[in-house]
Amino acid sequence: MIVADANLYKSPRTIERETREALQRTSNAYYVSAVRFASEQDYTHATEYLRRAIRYDKFHIRARNLLGLLMFQQGEIAEAIKEWRLSLYMRADRNRAAYYLSELGKEKQLIANMGQSLILFNEALKLAAQDQGDFALVRLKKATQLNPRFVKAHLLLAVCYMNKEAYPAAREVLERAKAVDPLNPDLLRYEQMVDEAIEAMDPLQTEEEIRDVSTDEEVLRTLNDPDLQNFAGEKEKTERIRDRKLVLSQLLLFLAGLLLGGLFISYLWTPGQLRELTEEVTDQNLTIARLEQENESLTTLLGQSKELLTTITEGGGKISEVVLADVRALLKDIQNQVPLEEYGK
Repeated sequence: MIVADANLYKSPRTIERETREALQRTSNAYYVSAVRFASEQDYTHATEYLRRAIRYDKFHIRARNLLGLLMFQQGEIAEAIKEWRLSLYMRADRNRAAYYLSELGKEKQLIANMGQSLILFNEALKLAAQDQGDFALVRLKKATQLNPRFVKAHLLLAVCYMNKEAYPAAREVLERAKAVDPLNPDLLRYEQMVDEAIEAMDPLQTEEEIRDVSTDEEVLRTLNDPDLQNFAGEKEKTERIRDRKLVLSQLLLFLAGLLLGGLFISYLWTPGQLRELTEEVTDQNLTIARLEQENESLTTLLGQSKELLTTITEGGGKISEVVLADVRALLKDIQNQVPLEEYGK
């Protein structure tokens, strides 16, 4: 009640800030524990604590980067790349994830191997769920060859051997996985089950060779996925196609540059042509204006002449010398502006 009452006097911004700081402290505490587990090679608990740290603070860059390293340590390259890309998206500058992705990009063969092993592992999971252990077994063996650090593939391969009661083979697979993740809880549990099963077996039976059905030709024929060499060849073919597309795009950009250059040159010449056309149009406009002004002046003179003629006609012999002088002046102006033959018309 006292804490609740105290919060009533805090602003929403203060409460938000204190909550964010509390979440960050919790995230940092999980991160510290994860580092301790990782230093002890307990990668399973380290991964779990790192995910908790990110859950409380998704912008915890160091936790994401370390989680990516642990995923890569356990052979899960897709998860590692995902975490590093998320980390780089959240903070682009001074981020160690950029170095990890850059160095990983140089190992094309390693990426090809780990990617193919993941495909085989997913296929094996489906086949194992459909109770087709032999077909799952052959894919898991191939996956562990391509990616010896793929702990999950080793564990599933051990389970397949255990289902076939091939406990010595399962024990060998678990030993390889133990070299990568020695404190994995599932590995320790399977190891105990295999040891108990081997102790309970008849000594004569342990000396017998348990036939591995996954080596049968019919089973191997179902492995339609390309092997390491073919997969690398496909990657190389894809890269050649990508290089050709790059050259073609560069050629198209060069042609587009030439076209734009021609248009730019024509644009440079256009202002001169426009200037000449503008001057010509201006001269024509001046001529038209002058002609209109002359026409207006003639119209005025003609109007005045009509008025004088009317005065002369109506006045008869009473026309004064002043009026006649105006008439003579008007006729003289008309003669100066319009030829007499045109005026007569």
